[in-house]
Amino acid sequence: MPDVDKLPARLREDLESTFSDDMDNVFDISYMRHSLGQQKRDTEIDLKRINRLKDKFKEVSSESSVKLSENSAIAVGISCDSGGKVASPRRSCTTHLMAGL
Repeated sequence: MPDVDKLPARLREDLESTFSDDMDNVFDISYMRHSLGQQKRDTEIDLKRINRLKDKFKEVSSESSVKLSENSAIAVGISCDSGGKVASPRRSCTTHLMAGL
């Protein structure tokens, strides 16, 4: 059973090579708890930033939609001149006015 006898030494070597810089903290529960807590706080901060950006994007998007619809309404009004003649050959002035109602 020479392999079984060498198992603890091999496990130790594997752990040391894997965690060569931080071997003291591998089994330190308080360190791990602190580290995970810090990661959680950082993630929560990132989530708040992302949600603020998302809300800002929605706000800008809705503002641009309103401005686009206002510009469309203005464009419909401009296409009819004061004499009732249509600047656009596709639609009559009445159709433009009815579309605005």
